[in-house]
Amino acid sequence: MKTFSEILRAASFNVQDFESHRLQLLAERKEKSKKGGIIGGGIAFLGLLITFVGGPAFLIAGLIIGLIVFFVVRGNTRGKHAKYVKSEILKKLIESFSPDFFYDPYTGVSQDVFKKSQIIKGYSTFYGEDHVTGKYNSIQIEFSELFIQQKNDKSTTTLFKGPFYVVQSPKTFAAKTNILPDTAEKLFGGLGTIFQKMNMMREKVIKIDDAAFEKEFVVYSNDENEAKDILTPNVINYLMDKKKINKNVFMSCIEDKIYFGLYNNADLFPVDINKSIDNIILEQYYNELVSHVKIAEELHQLIKGVNIMQSGMTIDSGNRFN
Repeated sequence: MKTFSEILRAASFNVQDFESHRLQLLAERKEKSKKGGIIGGGIAFLGLLITFVGGPAFLIAGLIIGLIVFFVVRGNTRGKHAKYVKSEILKKLIESFSPDFFYDPYTGVSQDVFKKSQIIKGYSTFYGEDHVTGKYNSIQIEFSELFIQQKNDKSTTTLFKGPFYVVQSPKTFAAKTNILPDTAEKLFGGLGTIFQKMNMMREKVIKIDDAAFEKEFVVYSNDENEAKDILTPNVINYLMDKKKINKNVFMSCIEDKIYFGLYNNADLFPVDINKSIDNIILEQYYNELVSHVKIAEELHQLIKGVNIMQSGMTIDSGNRFN
């Protein structure tokens, strides 16, 4: 794995240029905010004057139009800064980390790929960004931030927000196994199992002989033996450890892919125009990238240590993707 110093040299970063660009944008925002405040304030004041003739509706209209003019004149400085950081800094940093990596800040893991995971089956909003794809240590991986919601007439529910990973598995899965947060157990206790079994959109509920795990997760699979083979003590401990620091954890093993999601409400590679761009910020981006790559490696190694039994035979494709 390349060190941070090696990345800096490979990417030929000029931190002073980055910081100068940020300060220039801040100065432009200050000047435009002043101009927008004068124009918008003038419109609001005009609405106040007309109020004495035409009634309070003119005051409300003046305030609304004044605010709109203010934001239009000020412009989207934060968006410009984010675009600059992602194209000039993050892209070079990520693609210097591995020659096989490609970074697209404006797309995410595709909806088609996500649907194959069967992790969330019903939603109305699907959005992704900060998409990283490529090979690392001969492991094909991709990950991005995903934001998924379900909207209806009365409410909006966020189903997932955080990093989502797709990792090439060292083993081929004959079954479809989903390991999902056990919300029914938390809401209804023992009755939750009944609701799980009534879920016609899912495979059979597989009970795992681990009380702590059963409280946090529910397992659906069309092959009980394969599901239990996958859920070794190491895999269970890994999922439980991740659950301690994330709102929810999702995992699916289907065909030759491991799908893994951490619902943590976090943005990947966050950009803040009010923070100076220096080596400290760049190293934070590097460390975050390393953490995502390590998760992909950990998932690959966990499944590599699994013996999957089918029809009395052990399926162990070992290093077929290595």
